[in-house]
Amino acid sequence: KIAKEGVFFDKAWATPICASSRGMLMTGRYATITKWWYNFDYGSWVDDSGNIGDIVPLWITSPLGIANLATAAGYGTLWGGRAGMKDVDNLPKFGFEQGVFVPAPQEVPPSPLSDFQIVGAGTD
Repeated sequence: KIAKEGVFFDKAWATPICASSRGMLMTGRYATITKWWYNFDYGSWVDDSGNIGDIVPLWITSPLGIANLATAAGYGTLWGGRAGMKDVDNLPKFGFEQGVFVPAPQEVPPSPLSDFQIVGAGTD
């Protein structure tokens, strides 16, 4: 269905840095909107309680990401591979139903999703 009814992109843009490129792929927005400039600089923001956060959540700057669009079109969503994203444990906020990830040694503490076990809706 995706191949038959999908969209073909003949141009794409990314950064040479993984986190900002992943943010753009997930949201369809440039770093000027996501605030994910490069690795270790994810902008800052103030939450509803007035606390300053050092990582702008992508669902704050881009509440309608690729997984939200796929879900709205009736597709199941699974985020897999090496996430390399902050706050990956919040799959529903990114719009994903399930996730399974390769362990990332730089994650401290390690994500509970980095054990190659599929988690999320429909896994029981």
